[in-house]
Amino acid sequence: MSTCDEDIYKYLDIYYQKFFPYEELCAWLGYGDVATLSFREFSFRLSSQLFIRNKSFPIPSQMKAIVLKELPIAINIGAIYNTPSVSKSFVQKELVFDIDISDYDDVRTCCEGSDICTRCWKYILIACKILDICLRHDFGYDLILWIFSGRRGIHCWVCDKAARTLSQSTRSGILNYMRHETLKCFPKEDHFQMRKLNYYDRRVLAIIDPEFIPLCIVDQNLLATEEGVDYFLALLPDNEARTDVKQLFNDRTSSIDRWNSFTEYHKDMINSGVRYWKGLEEYPDHVKLHYCGPRFDSNVTEGTTHLLRCPFSVHNETGKIVIPFDLADVEKFDPSTVPTIKRLITEINILNRNRSIEGDVGYASDCYETSLKKPIDIFRRFVKRYITHTSLHFGRIVKMAETTRKSILDVVEKNLKIINYSTYVTRISYFGEYFHSSEELQEVMKKIVKALHVDSNENLVTGLLLVYPKFYIHLLEAPEDVIYMHFKDICENKIREEKFGKTIVLPTYHHVYHRFFIDWFHVYTLAPSLLEKIEKQTLEDIKRQISNCCMKLYHLCNYISRVMHDDANDVVEILFNLNEKVPQYLPESTVLEFLLNAKSSVLKTVENYLRIYRDVPFIEFYDDTIWPPPSDNMPRYASEKCVDQEKDEDPIRKKTS
Repeated sequence: MSTCDEDIYKYLDIYYQKFFPYEELCAWLGYGDVATLSFREFSFRLSSQLFIRNKSFPIPSQMKAIVLKELPIAINIGAIYNTPSVSKSFVQKELVFDIDISDYDDVRTCCEGSDICTRCWKYILIACKILDICLRHDFGYDLILWIFSGRRGIHCWVCDKAARTLSQSTRSGILNYMRHETLKCFPKEDHFQMRKLNYYDRRVLAIIDPEFIPLCIVDQNLLATEEGVDYFLALLPDNEARTDVKQLFNDRTSSIDRWNSFTEYHKDMINSGVRYWKGLEEYPDHVKLHYCGPRFDSNVTEGTTHLLRCPFSVHNETGKIVIPFDLADVEKFDPSTVPTIKRLITEINILNRNRSIEGDVGYASDCYETSLKKPIDIFRRFVKRYITHTSLHFGRIVKMAETTRKSILDVVEKNLKIINYSTYVTRISYFGEYFHSSEELQEVMKKIVKALHVDSNENLVTGLLLVYPKFYIHLLEAPEDVIYMHFKDICENKIREEKFGKTIVLPTYHHVYHRFFIDWFHVYTLAPSLLEKIEKQTLEDIKRQISNCCMKLYHLCNYISRVMHDDANDVVEILFNLNEKVPQYLPESTVLEFLLNAKSSVLKTVENYLRIYRDVPFIEFYDDTIWPPPSDNMPRYASEKCVDQEKDEDPIRKKTS
């Protein structure tokens, strides 16, 4: 055992007795199921030479007993398997990411190796922000736990069920999506070219841009040293460009002056059409991505058998506790102030002396009167949030009684039926392009729908807004006059704030007897890829793709309606648990783009519908030939009667059987 291990070992007995959160850890890692926890792999490091794998515990008390017996200097967590034995098969494991500051050694000057300070921590800060927004908005994950690894970086645990069951190849795919290539220029004829920046790159740059100059150019001063200049010049694709830039740098001394002179030089070269800069218009942005983009340990993310340090274990080389942190406070996080095991024991001893109490002190008092209080609070909030999210209690699943769901329309219709009065509700779908961010679009649409509730004096607006990158598709269920007000708001918003582009209505029938939804929902998601090519703009092709969108949207809403009723899940969770059903249920963004660009009288814009509404006598709207116009693209039975969740058969199966 090394000297460092010995220093830590003498405190382990007290730490594992008074501080280690066995109950919360087991509640998290077992996901409320004793069998799941029993098949979770733990490993212990007992010394620098002795490492034990394939440990498992069905309950927290057993884990505590074994930990106190072995007193491991490090605890690691593995996957959940189909059996606790050595010969086993992978079942599930959290999607995990490991970011180490040592991987940034080529772009930092303050520290090197495993050393870390608040200055180079900013690289980790940027990576955390990028990773978080990507996981939440691109993949729809929500249960994310952030952990300081105890020495030189962070671990990100994605705990959503959909993430835990991903295959190894899918994990690799997610990692490749988020990982930026090393800055490369490819020769092409007499010049060079680079990979064009995509949507993900642009969003990452929105996070990096405000940090790049303060961090890399000013704080790290990367262009002020000979080594830093040589590194920067080596990234340039052409010897002539290197010569030019080197001369620029020789005439200046400060890092900021050199960077500014390079950006001006680059702009001049692009505008003048110099051969060796042709095709490199986005080069400065690629440089920013190269210096500040997240750098992942791919083995940790891709490997389903890879072990990762357990939260609240002790890092055997630093003595620091592996603690959770709140991403909202990541800019204030200082790795040098992370509590060590020695510091915690010292705090206990001081506490005991001040109290003049002999013997043990209770676990809760120890935690909440030491520097471990905040990390424990963060972890307990995460576990509580997970329990709330999945309706779990520690160690067992709580069976929630599900009441029969009724929409407001059902109640209104029942009351009006008594006085022999009929109501008419339209289910209409439309899609379009949007500008600015997906978050802004959802907020704008949310305000528009909320205003409809107020104006109509009844909560009669239900539906689903699916937001893709660049496009959206919206299914709305409401009375005809409310639909009209909604389209009017959309048009006014297009003119006033320019957040919406072209908007097209899908032709569907308007009578709705049962709604799909009990409320209005919105969610950001990614549409599947379309394998077939669609280039022609014949009437047949256009009608086929309209039908494709209508039927997929109908199947999706029908499926969501069923699952919400049966399993009490929310729309977001249902969408991200579709797995292999996604290609069947989500209209492809490629199709939406095709239809937006198609020229045909079959496709009517929102503006067209507003004109129809103004030009036709109101009474005629109760005829299916007016609002919206009928079409063979959407079978009548698809909208005539939605599935009654308790009694009716699926109308699609009924028609085809």
